Amino acid sequence: MITSALFITGCSESDDDGGSTPAAEDLPSDMTGAWRMQYAYNEIETVATLTLNSDGSFDYSDPSITTYGTWEMSGDDFSMQFYLSTGDGSIFSGSVNEECTSITGGYVYFDRTIGSWSAER
Repeated sequence: MITSALFITGCSESDDDGGSTPAAEDLPSDMTGAWRMQYAYNEIETVATLTLNSDGSFDYSDPSITTYGTWEMSGDDFSMQFYLSTGDGSIFSGSVNEECTSITGGYVYFDRTIGSWSAER
């Protein structure tokens, strides 16, 4: 699956002159790196490591699973799509604070469970 990421404004300024669609490398560099992610699924609190990569991909790991996906950002709106080996996926979306140190939002899990999540540096 191929996805594209758009960057309009956000934590850092884009070098885009407005004449073309930014490439994945134009995602805000302030967002890349390791994040501590928390969410509850079926009333079980999960703490995970989320690593946002500059190419628009991410790596995720918690005590029971390691997986990957893609992320994108437009302004302070953040979203990511998880891909599981079963072919299922989950969508997490949220808002990034001005300092790019936290993300808060909601998710729709592959089994249609909904909930809230957060991530911090």
